[in-house]
Amino acid sequence: MKVKEDIDAYLEQFYSRDKDWCAGTGSILMGTWQMYEATKDEQYFSWIKNYLEEVVAEDGSIKGYPSNEDVLEGIGGGLIFFRMYDRVNEEKYRKAITYVMERLRECPRCACGNFLYGKSEPDESWLVALYKTQPFYMAYETTYGKKEKYNDIINQFENVEKFLYNENRDFSPFGLQMRSLACYLAAFVDTLDHMSFEIYEQYRVLQDAFKMALQKTLPYQSQESCLFPSRIGAEADAVTENTLQIDEAGSAIIGYSILKACRMGILLKEKYVASGIEIIESLTRNALFSDKGFAEDIEGIGMFIMACGEYLRIKKEMDENG
Repeated sequence: MKVKEDIDAYLEQFYSRDKDWCAGTGSILMGTWQMYEATKDEQYFSWIKNYLEEVVAEDGSIKGYPSNEDVLEGIGGGLIFFRMYDRVNEEKYRKAITYVMERLRECPRCACGNFLYGKSEPDESWLVALYKTQPFYMAYETTYGKKEKYNDIINQFENVEKFLYNENRDFSPFGLQMRSLACYLAAFVDTLDHMSFEIYEQYRVLQDAFKMALQKTLPYQSQESCLFPSRIGAEADAVTENTLQIDEAGSAIIGYSILKACRMGILLKEKYVASGIEIIESLTRNALFSDKGFAEDIEGIGMFIMACGEYLRIKKEMDENG
């Protein structure tokens, strides 16, 4: 996979940036961990550890962590501290998990109980809020919280469904950014990844909701490019092969969600894995790390690296299994 060379070069120059915590930082770190799990190349683990050495203090505090209305931006990347604590058993990473959880508790909520990301009324920002908060929230509850907040997590997903779908269980007739919808899909998969399967009824609720959302999303995929448009719904332009504006980051995270769901057994590989592979291979044919595309979109690049890691991992499994 030639794009691995581009990823490695990107990480080398990213390391030289100022080390402040944000959604983009967390996305890059989680993407690098995906590459590490896929390749077992210790350079990725070393990159993560060296980077975090400059960001995480011994008391678990995190350099440059966003505050006030942006506090939610730093939550998702907190998953990396679970990985690091499991791997190296250094106390500062356990403290960093606690630090991020304290920041999550500070996040404002709307009247129905969902974490706010933008406006208080239901809108597509709620989909992004699920992606940025619920996987970490679930990991914390499963590991340290005795699963007492599982209902809170499930309710936040169900609240989003109430405004996302109309009475026919189709997407409501308003404009949706594909990236928001892609984040919604990834929120399900990453949350399920940290959920105890023993709580089967609640696990099944999220699994079924993910499958329905994916089924409603796939028809918007371009037959020509295998990628997805930047917007759908009433606010989007007519979608044709000639006018389609592609959302690369959104497409990457959709491909990631499909492949990870196949690997986890949420989706049937026989039915879906080829679609996920097509999406990632289409993206890798483009110069995503050039001045074009989403080269300056750090979070988007992180999503792409996550997708590439998942792609390499599932391709390896397929090769090993013949």
